[in-house]
Amino acid sequence: MTKLQQRFQQHLLEPDADALADVIVETPQVPRATRLHIYSNAYRERMVEALDSDYHQLHVFLGDEEFSRLIYAYLAAHPSRQPSLRWFGAHLPEFLHRTRPYSGHPELAELAEFEWALCHAFDTADAPLVDLAQLMKLAPEELAGLKLGFHSSLQELLLHCAAPTVWQALNENAEATPPPFNWKADPDAWLVWRQELRLMFRPAEADEAWALEAFRSGKAFGDVCEGLCQWHAEEQVPTRAVGLLQTWLNEQLVIKLQSS
Repeated sequence: MTKLQQRFQQHLLEPDADALADVIVETPQVPRATRLHIYSNAYRERMVEALDSDYHQLHVFLGDEEFSRLIYAYLAAHPSRQPSLRWFGAHLPEFLHRTRPYSGHPELAELAEFEWALCHAFDTADAPLVDLAQLMKLAPEELAGLKLGFHSSLQELLLHCAAPTVWQALNENAEATPPPFNWKADPDAWLVWRQELRLMFRPAEADEAWALEAFRSGKAFGDVCEGLCQWHAEEQVPTRAVGLLQTWLNEQLVIKLQSS
């Protein structure tokens, strides 16, 4: 990149830092500031377009004017630092959470967090899946030491409001009034993942969320069964644990079985 290109880039990011007075020609009809504003405005609108693809339902919820205002403010706080626009929106949920006036509406941050999780799920690499037939090949004595590996698209979100429900309603009908967010003091666990090219999400019960995290941290089936006794009577735990395994296999979440 030449020095002039660097200066022009810096002007786009911080217009007040360098007015480029020595390199931009102006005329009585078109002042220098007008010429530069054309490029500066085009750059910011391109950023708005880019984040619309990542946060489209947030855009729908806020409307064009408010969404543009949000992205302009976000761009000022978090200029794009990478050649790819893929990661430009990574800090938007936290920006909404911490920045006024958006911080006064925490449901916006959770809607953005959910949409960003969908972006991540869509982008992750494919992996060979484990099916129920492979599980059934294990000898009974191998089950206690069984460890699981999960698809990289799988994410667990702790949400205080019904952001996924609002997202789904807006996705189905952008013109309709979305349901209320229904903010709660205690968060619910939601799972987000991808089946082939289809984005999936659903709520998870507390015991399932714990079991998933336990397996992902390296615990074996026997350890998970012991932990599930927090929620279930001892005689009910095997049925619940096997039921969770079957659900995860059917939902194409498991990519590895390892028996120690």
